Amino acid sequence: NARVNLNKQTRPQHTRRRRCSVAPKRVLSGMGDVAKEASRLARHSMEAFSVFPYFTVANAKTDHQKSLQILLLELKHGGQVSHSDGSLENLTSWFARELQSRMVNLIPKEFLGPHTFLVPMPTSSITPLPPSRSAWPMFDVSMLLAEAKVVGGAGAALVRHAAVPKTHLAVAAERPSVETHANSFTVDLRAIPLGSDITILDDVLSSGTNAMGARLALTRAGFKGVARVVTATHTV
Repeated sequence: NARVNLNKQTRPQHTRRRRCSVAPKRVLSGMGDVAKEASRLARHSMEAFSVFPYFTVANAKTDHQKSLQILLLELKHGGQVSHSDGSLENLTSWFARELQSRMVNLIPKEFLGPHTFLVPMPTSSITPLPPSRSAWPMFDVSMLLAEAKVVGGAGAALVRHAAVPKTHLAVAAERPSVETHANSFTVDLRAIPLGSDITILDDVLSSGTNAMGARLALTRAGFKGVARVVTATHTV
């Protein structure tokens, strides 16, 4: 596992509130009336919230931005963070604490709160069963938040039975579609409390096809609630 240095000077700060309505080939961002737009797009959209801005090697200019870029990259791989006092912490624990600290005044309550049931987004690989917290970072984060009782619960209602190419690594013609993503999931509605809305927790929002495919799979399995998405960051 990779280790990332983090100290008081480079610790990520709160970012502005961001919502977007995600469609397979359309992303609307900013502070406008997104809920109304999402309603207009009906079945072809869903609401998403990203906690941190997205930084790359090219656009990360400050030490804070460079640190955050590395942290978010290593979160995908279950890395560790090294604090200024020399202690080590799993990045999943760090992200869970960051989510909890932002629930009061940054993350909209309909996305994350005591009423929320979290469904971790599976990785692009086949999900090992039973689910492993060490091999599935978003599952670990979800369970940490549920164990801290800051969300209503969490469960692996979505697992991936067929691997899909990573969107950011594939050429345009080979990027998985919403349908491809939907067909790669197995849904277990027994993991979701009856009548609950859910928030899907993921590390990064890119094209939106993964999130839309997850919702399509849930709908086909009989899920009738609202599915929203919270991600660590976004590339759109």
